[in-house]
Amino acid sequence: MSEPNNPAPAPFYEVRLYRVAPGRLADMESRLLNELPWLFQKHGLLSIGAWSVLAGGNLPAIVYLLKWESMVDREKAWSGFYSDKEWLEVRARTNAGSELVERVSAWITTPNVALPKVNLPSATQALSDMHEMHVFQTAIGQAPAINDYLTNVFIPRLHAAGCVVVALLDIKMGEATPSVVLLLSWPNFAARLTGHEALSALNRQFSKGGALLGRHDTYVLRQLS
Repeated sequence: MSEPNNPAPAPFYEVRLYRVAPGRLADMESRLLNELPWLFQKHGLLSIGAWSVLAGGNLPAIVYLLKWESMVDREKAWSGFYSDKEWLEVRARTNAGSELVERVSAWITTPNVALPKVNLPSATQALSDMHEMHVFQTAIGQAPAINDYLTNVFIPRLHAAGCVVVALLDIKMGEATPSVVLLLSWPNFAARLTGHEALSALNRQFSKGGALLGRHDTYVLRQLS
């Protein structure tokens, strides 16, 4: 039990984006679904979501989301995983002569105050809905205004358009700071199109005098079972 003056560290999330070698997406999906779950469990890596990227930059690609209780746990788990002879065997076998992964981007994130909980859809819903991920650059030094905009304008507008906001995460460590990661689930393409039109108009309205949410990368996703 933690002492009153030493509260337990808050959980955080790690978003990992894997750039996959051309023509090897099916091999990477097979590794992730069939080879890694038992190794992750062995070393204490808790994967709570995984997606193939259908559209976006630098395809093919895979995204998955890990939950951590502390940075100490993360460092211990990854150290054990990467030094495990069984992982080295899996990697060599599934590479089959050439590397599956060309580049890995890893972002350490915490939930934004506008959405303090990750809302993963049920397995049935996840496989039927349309998913996407946005990585928005955010204005430097404007965190209170950004959080107010996300809480009172941006997220309510998404909900009104029929979108499930799976996660809204502030990037704390990684190559894209300051930024937020937005994971969305739409019931269909038509709803996504309508929602995007509304959000584009909204961002134009609120960008006068300086945009709170700047340039962003968009990835259309397919949930992996």
